[in-house]
Amino acid sequence: MFRKLHRWFSLPLCLFVVLVLLSGVALQVEETIGIFEGGEESSPVASQTAPPVERLTDAEIRTMVGEALSKSKEQQPDFRATRIELDITPGREFTRLAVQPRGGPYVTVDRASGETDANMNPAVPMHVWFIRLHTGTLAGPLGILIMLVTSLALMFLAVSGLVLYYQMWANRKNRGRRKLFWH
Repeated sequence: MFRKLHRWFSLPLCLFVVLVLLSGVALQVEETIGIFEGGEESSPVASQTAPPVERLTDAEIRTMVGEALSKSKEQQPDFRATRIELDITPGREFTRLAVQPRGGPYVTVDRASGETDANMNPAVPMHVWFIRLHTGTLAGPLGILIMLVTSLALMFLAVSGLVLYYQMWANRKNRGRRKLFWH
């Protein structure tokens, strides 16, 4: 029974495995290239060697977020942020109100100059596109559901594959062939 289920589940899932594999490889290649090119954001080494950032007080953070919310409402009254990003690096301090998924519309408020930049139709970077493909969000809620079901099915395949292997190994052991691997 496991063998039949294992085969029926595995054939249609091959497409999704290849999709997740290729998008994951693309993300890793991009991350690796970023590290070798000295990209600060993608390199864990760069974040460890960066100078310490001056810690903001809770009141200053509330002020930054409050200013960003009020300015974004002035600029885009219908904008509904689902994510807040704070960059407190000296000389680069800004607050970005954005929507999910990454790469979507955003409003950025520069703390030093007070300038507001609203981008309601940003170009989606390749990195964000690969993340959306990898997680299934590229196809919306249905894509997320498909990736969830696919993940559960892959776990079933892993477990059923181990059960099948154990059954074959036990059968071979009973016939006097005790090797763990065979050809």
